[in-house]
This record gives sequence, structure tokens and C-alpha cells, in this order.
Amino acid sequence: MISSCTVLPSNNNLPLVQFSQAGSLFRVWIIFYTSVVLIDIIQITLLCIFLGGASIPISFTVSSSPVIVWLGNALGSLISAAVVIYVGNRMTDKKSEEKLNKKRFTKKIVTVFEEGGDSKKVQKVRIIIDKHGLRLFSLLCPIFPGVLISTVAVYMLDLDRKIYKHWMAAGVIFVSGFYVFGYWWAFVK
Repeated sequence: MISSCTVLPSNNNLPLVQFSQAGSLFRVWIIFYTSVVLIDIIQITLLCIFLGGASIPISFTVSSSPVIVWLGNALGSLISAAVVIYVGNRMTDKKSEEKLNKKRFTKKIVTVFEEGGDSKKVQKVRIIIDKHGLRLFSLLCPIFPGVLISTVAVYMLDLDRKIYKHWMAAGVIFVSGFYVFGYWWAFVK
């Protein structure tokens, strides 16, 4: 099957072995496998953007590998958070707020942000989150209710965004990872 074998010099003192026929088949297989894995990760990412933590059980129908599900879920969570953070920063910026007040559609959104701080319900929720900890909320948000909804809530309730961003990222990596691997071990394996 292998037609020829050539040993080539290498920079790191380890010889490179090149198989002429088998090497090209191996390269084709690697390219095919990585493209399939990337497609699975992209599908899981899109699921996570729209479904949040609920996408994890569904993601195992796309791929049975917990690492691929975890990577797709983490990527989807971070993308959805980044989009909401960008939009939220743009909407809460004073210069942008003045521009948005002039437009009819966005004026409604800005008034919701402004009225939200005065509502008794909003103040109660803000007190509960501050009392029980924004760190815990941020750490658990990738599982429930999801990063997208949690990030919107942080901007609507005017909570500390810097603490949220740090702990949300840790939650996406660790808590979501534990959930993915635990679900895989309990139900998929």
C-alpha cells in the first residue's frame, strides 16, 4: 500500500517521515474530519445562541463527542454575550442615546431602559441579585436562563457589567463544561 518512504530533516531534531501515497490519504482524511468537526461546532454554536443552556441535550444529537458539544456551546454563549454587550454599550452610551431618541422605533427601547430603573419590580430584582450575588448569577447563567437572556438582564437592571463579564466567562468554561460532561456521562455514554 505504501509506495515509498522518505525521511526528511526537521528543525526540531525529530525526523519527518513522509509517505507518498498513504500520507496524501491521511491528509485528505484529516481535512475531511476537521471540516466535519467544524460543521458540528457551528451547528451547536447556532443552537446555543438561540436556546442557551437548553441546547446541550439537543446538541448531542448533532455530535456525541462532549468536547465538540462543549466547544460549540461555549462559542455560542460567548458570541451571543458579545452581541448583547456591544448593542447594550451602544444603547447606554450618552451620544448614542441622543441619536436613538430621535428615531421612532428606538425611542421605545430607550424609554424602556429609562423607565426600568424606577419600577418597584426592577428594584426588587436588583436587590435580590445584589444580595445573593451577581457572581453566582453570572457563574450559573450559561445553564439557566442562558447567556443571552442573562446579559440582557444585566443591562436592563444596570448591574455591575465588569463582574458579570468575568464570572460569566468562567461559567461558560467551567460550569457549562461540567454540565456537558455530566450529561454525556449520565445519558449519552
